[in-house]
Amino acid sequence: MTGQAGKKRMRVCESVSLGDKRFVAIVRVDAQNFLLGGSSANVSLLAKLNEADKFSTVLQQKADEVMLRS
Repeated sequence: MTGQAGKKRMRVCESVSLGDKRFVAIVRVDAQNFLLGGSSANVSLLAKLNEADKFSTVLQQKADEVMLRS
């Protein structure tokens, strides 16, 4: 994926393997960061990250949402 003058618009900032072909990754597109989760079958948007957000805060919010759905 390229933009003006061949500048890359998307990059994987960091990725962590969770085993069994599962991962979480922070992907930067233009000036926005996204937290993605994936497996061998799919990829899901977990959160749009704001520069001011601490990762631990976002992770706790998502964990709370999952617990509420259970």
